[in-house]
Amino acid sequence: MAVELVPDAPWYFGEISREKANEILIDQPVGTFLIRDSTTKSGYVLAIKEANEVKRYLLTWAPQLKKFKFGDTLYSSLDELVRLHTSHSSSTRMRQPAQKATYAALYSFQAQEEGDLSFQRGDLLTFIRQKREWILCKSSDNRIGWVPSNYLTPCDDEVQIRKLLPDGFCEVWRERDQVGGLVPINFLKIECN
Repeated sequence: MAVELVPDAPWYFGEISREKANEILIDQPVGTFLIRDSTTKSGYVLAIKEANEVKRYLLTWAPQLKKFKFGDTLYSSLDELVRLHTSHSSSTRMRQPAQKATYAALYSFQAQEEGDLSFQRGDLLTFIRQKREWILCKSSDNRIGWVPSNYLTPCDDEVQIRKLLPDGFCEVWRERDQVGGLVPINFLKIECN
């Protein structure tokens, strides 16, 4: 599958598993969706949160037509497919893309190749998409590049990282019970959003 066919869009998550897509969508409002690479067939998967489950639809690329196929309909791009199905006139219940995770860096990383993103321990990075064991991220200063996934820990809305300190600690805050404090960054056990 040619990566160039897919834009770095808010709804595209790359090579995440079916299980990971379900984990991202299961507690979201109805109509939340994402598109990921299919792990079993050639093409992409549109995953949409329905009332009590996550539904999946295969999106295939027809190279001879240079079009994407969803059901019996052809689209010139995945962007066009998403735009048409998030409009008010669409029968497909796609309302908003799933929110992408924010990660805290567990270790510093120096770029090894062109396209890698250098960062320091404690930096906050925003997920763009995944490819195998690498995650394309955006830094707080808007640099974009690939980082090894095992250098990151996900942050969620429940526990907010307020400040990352160079000594490996971070200030955290949990709004629900108005509690905060200092925690070693590699001690954090935070669930994915």
